[in-house]
Amino acid sequence: INAEYMGTLSECLFFFAMDGLYAWELHVPLTELTDEDRRTILHDMHRQRRPSLRVDVRTAMNLTRFVNAGLVTAPQRAEAERLVAALRTTHGLQPPPRLVFINATELGGGVAEMRPDGVSLLRNLGVDAEWLVLDGCAAFYAATVHIHEGIQNPCHTSLSGAEVETLQLVNVANFLRMEREHLLDGADLVWVDDPQPVALVPLLRALRPTCTVVW
Repeated sequence: INAEYMGTLSECLFFFAMDGLYAWELHVPLTELTDEDRRTILHDMHRQRRPSLRVDVRTAMNLTRFVNAGLVTAPQRAEAERLVAALRTTHGLQPPPRLVFINATELGGGVAEMRPDGVSLLRNLGVDAEWLVLDGCAAFYAATVHIHEGIQNPCHTSLSGAEVETLQLVNVANFLRMEREHLLDGADLVWVDDPQPVALVPLLRALRPTCTVVW
């Protein structure tokens, strides 16, 4: 992330905070996408905009159920609680530690299938855990399908410049919304899953240097 990009992003943050929706003139430096392409992507994102990026986790999963089923012993549960307490002490965290999960969607298998119970179990251990997902659009999802194809087939053609910039633009727009609505600066750890939000990682590491970011 160069100085020009960071300066531009700061202007975006200010404009976005005042606008409340997606910044139609999001001045992210682009060379492959035209102004019309950029406006189309942001318009499509706005049209499919979620009421909230936060997933409402209501599962009743807790460690007591694991203990009762014989899957976890009481000493193992106590050790997990001790580790969370040690984490707070070692890193000087204000209790409870705040952990934010970010991935592409709350639907389907894989991450989306594991995340609800994982969040619930962490909360049961005294961690302030929340789960955020992305807004997107057709061009963004088409580019991410291309990423998955490339991961599975090393002979697959590379992403085009326009696809890379689409990924960057959508991630910046989501980052701005997360900053405004979910206060990422208060997170101790941000855990990012999936290729779709990977462009959030350099933004978070550059703008939130005290936060641990894992992809």
